[in-house]
Amino acid sequence: MPWRAPARSRLRFSATTRGWRWRDRRDSGQLGRSVPELLQSAIELAITLFGAYFAAVWLCVAVWTIRDIRSRTTDGFVQFLCGILVILFNLPGFALYLILRPPETLADAEARAARIRAAARPASEACPRCHGPIESDYRVCPRCRTALREPCVACGRLMSLEWQACPYCATQRASAPE
Repeated sequence: MPWRAPARSRLRFSATTRGWRWRDRRDSGQLGRSVPELLQSAIELAITLFGAYFAAVWLCVAVWTIRDIRSRTTDGFVQFLCGILVILFNLPGFALYLILRPPETLADAEARAARIRAAARPASEACPRCHGPIESDYRVCPRCRTALREPCVACGRLMSLEWQACPYCATQRASAPE
């Protein structure tokens, strides 16, 4: 059978290393694939990518929810319930979780309780020099060693350096503080 030139419908104009030439479409790797088949494979690829993205978002939301509820409560049943809610109902379940979740984490609640306890405690004295906390029976500041009180020469109880007389035994101070 003698050689024949390919039909014009199978040829396409394409660039080669030696310039633009007519090429046979069978050489392009698309032999036997029609436009509907190409469209179907593109749709399948898009659906696969969307499904993978949806699964990744679903998994991330579920993991974040479980970690978040563990930081907000120690009740195992509530943790289980919130995890199942988000796993089964995905984004609507996540929205419901955000509405119903406890307003503060356990760490925030503990910090708030510590602030309340600290505010309820009576204010302690402060060193006049370094402003560090001191107790009422300290003679010197433990931080900067500033003299705070001295014992009375008569009764031995501590008296402030600003006092001229001991309030416990009414003895006059012997000398000015150093």
